[in-house]
Amino acid sequence: LAIFMQFNIFNNDCLTVFRSQLIKTKLDLTFLDPPFNQQKDYAFHNDNMDEQAYWEMMKEVCQHTYDLTNNGGAIY
Repeated sequence: LAIFMQFNIFNNDCLTVFRSQLIKTKLDLTFLDPPFNQQKDYAFHNDNMDEQAYWEMMKEVCQHTYDLTNNGGAIY
């Protein structure tokens, strides 16, 4: 019995990855560490977004994550 496992780790802005359609298969595990819009000083993200823009971004992140997750998959 041979078991083949494939792991891909994407270390990038998730919306960039989602929009590029780089992910071709369903996901078993997604680990999200979003900014929480608490005015922290990040090098590549504005953490002081307008509240509506922030929640629109998070809605898109959550929708893409849900759409790409296998039944029984985990999101952390």
